[in-house]
Amino acid sequence: MHQGRSLRRAPADERGEAQTRLRAIRRRARQRRLHQVHAPESAGVHRIRAGPGVPHTDPGLEPARDAAHEVPAQDAPRVAPARTRIPRLVYQHRAAILLRGRGELHADGRGAGVSRGGAWVSRHSVSDDGRGPPTCAEAAGRSRRWPTRRRPVNITGRTQIAGVIGDPISHTRSPAMHNAAFAALGLDWVYVPFHVTAEDLKSAIAGFRAAGVRGINATVPHKPALLNMVDSMSDEASFIGAINTLTFEPGGEPDGRVRGDNTDARGFLAAMQDHDIAVPDGERVVVLGAGGAARAVVAALGSVGVSEIVIVNRTESRALDLAARARDRMGVAARGCPLTSDSLEEALPSAAMLVNTTSGGMHGSTPLDVDGRLLAPPLVVYDIVYSPPETDLLRAAAANGCDVLNGLSMLVHQAAIAFECWTGASAPVDVMRDALVASL
Repeated sequence: MHQGRSLRRAPADERGEAQTRLRAIRRRARQRRLHQVHAPESAGVHRIRAGPGVPHTDPGLEPARDAAHEVPAQDAPRVAPARTRIPRLVYQHRAAILLRGRGELHADGRGAGVSRGGAWVSRHSVSDDGRGPPTCAEAAGRSRRWPTRRRPVNITGRTQIAGVIGDPISHTRSPAMHNAAFAALGLDWVYVPFHVTAEDLKSAIAGFRAAGVRGINATVPHKPALLNMVDSMSDEASFIGAINTLTFEPGGEPDGRVRGDNTDARGFLAAMQDHDIAVPDGERVVVLGAGGAARAVVAALGSVGVSEIVIVNRTESRALDLAARARDRMGVAARGCPLTSDSLEEALPSAAMLVNTTSGGMHGSTPLDVDGRLLAPPLVVYDIVYSPPETDLLRAAAANGCDVLNGLSMLVHQAAIAFECWTGASAPVDVMRDALVASL
């Protein structure tokens, strides 16, 4: 028998007091995670505060707890009539919120994620011209209400299923875009990521067909292998040699048929149209890279009547093979050459557009070695990398006055085309873009 002090249950009033203290601690912790931006309507300055313990990133400011930086009203945009909350995403990146000239919002040099009336946009947002953070007007137009609680998805026996397969698959942003689009249109659909290995691909496709799945997107490494697992395919998929979208006709196994498509080429062109960039009809285009993404870009360019496609790649043989494929299959003038300074100096001065389809400039990758002096107007520079939203290539081109475009819109539009293939409904592109940006 226990010989020490007897154990007893705390009285109810003590337990209640402890629970009250615990709730207060949790409430203070939540409040510390929020930044406050003060912009009084009648004040002569805009007062910007960083959250507790979060240092300002501007070198001209002294790091201090809850320090404030004042900006003359004529030099700073008016962001909110009173107080705007910024989601924890910014706090996690330890970025002070600074308002600078020309109506732009900055956090660590990029979009801060602030807009009017308690709404927000991701700090990864870029302006409509793709050259930097969004203006206040652009941020307000794209903003989403601050989410207070995740609403449960109502799955029923009538819910239609779509998804994405890959190995790995945890990095995918597609569920965010598609589920936001389904919700916006009130469709009883759900989009799910499936981890499928190469060894299980064939049985997975048979299972999707038998289970009545309506659509599947494919990512690495399954796109080429799907060419042998469909009943029909689009011309784009055949030329590119890869399938990224499967559409299952209703009926199930064995009656249902599977159609393969590749939406990258159309997504590439739709993004240009979305940003008012003219199609280089009758002009030369230089393409960096010769992989699957390059084949999609070459297919898109060949369909709009460019005068010549110059494919530049580190491995020259792959550039030559893709150029020959473009000439034979599409009848477009194309040539391949190695990625050297001499090749770029010969090709770029008379080109209307430069398209980067390589991973150079992506987070964790080696930047592209392109002489910035070759990037001069009227050249348009299109980098299909979307993370980061501004690569070194785009930064150098924009500094020289070139029109630039990153890969964010291409990713959104290729997903929107798949959405329309499956549902027959017009995709809410703006909703999908907002969901993608918020997920980054």
